[in-house]
Amino acid sequence: MNSEYENIYKNIAEIIWSMMPTEAEKYIVQCEFIDSSARRSMFWVTHDGIRMDYNFDNYPEEKESEILHYLQELRKLMTTLGSDWNQCEFVLNENGKFNIKFAYIPEEDSWGSLYLRGISDLTLEEAEEHNIPREIWEERVKAKKEQQDS
Repeated sequence: MNSEYENIYKNIAEIIWSMMPTEAEKYIVQCEFIDSSARRSMFWVTHDGIRMDYNFDNYPEEKESEILHYLQELRKLMTTLGSDWNQCEFVLNENGKFNIKFAYIPEEDSWGSLYLRGISDLTLEEAEEHNIPREIWEERVKAKKEQQDS
């Protein structure tokens, strides 16, 4: 693996590790880059499988900014090597092992609570779970089918 990648991964993992609650089995950072902005989500899952989110009083904005900086650096590096992505998910488990996934989801196929999958990839039931209006889901599924058929 490229040492630049390794350094970025290591830096992200160290930041997450420094704020990982003791009750966390895993800590998850999800991010989507759209134009010059980023949508993100940071949370952890306890040993009991319960998702825990920050409240407004304890949200780690400084750490989040550091993570976003490194993810943007990683995106630039990977783009120069031909890998285009705009969404990622970084998972660090309690043993210090991490997994990172990338996806390219067109902006018109993305949704606020959805990472690594487009609206058009969902079943109707999954779309409803994400509060995606049926008309939008149908439109995106139709557009994807038309694109695949052309």
